[in-house]
Amino acid sequence: MVETERMTLEAQVIIRVPADIVRNKQRLEDVKEGLKKAMIKGLYEEGVEFEIRKINLKLI
Repeated sequence: MVETERMTLEAQVIIRVPADIVRNKQRLEDVKEGLKKAMIKGLYEEGVEFEIRKINLKLI
């Protein structure tokens, strides 16, 4: 088994989402889930195990 260390990653990512998606709660939830899945897949393929505890989307 590979020895691992725990780390915390803090990041602010600004994304552009079409206004009709922002106004539709279900579609916005789908975007959040898609972002989460994309991040997990990419790092998992590199051998990095992690858990996303919170995703917040807000208008800026």
